[in-house]
Amino acid sequence: MVIITGLGRCGTSFLIRYLKECGVSIGKNVHWHDEVNAGYELSTFYSPVHDVYDRYCKVGKDINLNDECRGEYWKGKTYREVFDLVDKDDRQGEVKVVKDPRVTWHPDIISAINEARQGNIKVILCHRKVEDVIASRERLSARYGDPKPRKVIDEYHVDFSRFYTRLLEDNIIHRILFYPNFVDQFLHTWCMLESLGIHIEMRVAKEKWEKLAWNIHN
Repeated sequence: MVIITGLGRCGTSFLIRYLKECGVSIGKNVHWHDEVNAGYELSTFYSPVHDVYDRYCKVGKDINLNDECRGEYWKGKTYREVFDLVDKDDRQGEVKVVKDPRVTWHPDIISAINEARQGNIKVILCHRKVEDVIASRERLSARYGDPKPRKVIDEYHVDFSRFYTRLLEDNIIHRILFYPNFVDQFLHTWCMLESLGIHIEMRVAKEKWEKLAWNIHN
């Protein structure tokens, strides 16, 4: 399973939307939100990820993969079972790629998922200048009258650094895409996807890419 993640507002939604339009399986419980130009997060993946963060990481506890996952969908399953079964659940259909920025919230999350799947994960880490991440979040917050993002630049830098360090420590196969630059780098991105086992016929891949990239630029 390939996990697309990043600090948010850094191209993860562009990439998962592109993959979906190319026919790559991302599960059934996904939705696109036009108002924020983002989405396609698999709810049966991000819900336990968020739960693990709230239950352990946020309060300074070690993640216990043998605890029962909270919520109705995965009732009776441990976190270990949930993270291992998320792409094998018949109710979801086929799942080859999932997207969730929450994975970067604490480095223990990616370690827990990696352990549960016995090292059988790959990560695409989308990144962007942190100043631009914050500016994008502020624009979005202002549009809906929400408070400005609570994190400051240094905190985002720490989140990214800790997460990336953990990828290296755990020897997790990963690739990095820098946004918005990679939107203009079709061949580079296509080759990267191929290297992770995401195979898309070149003609289809280029046609879909150019359409989405045009929308980004216009």
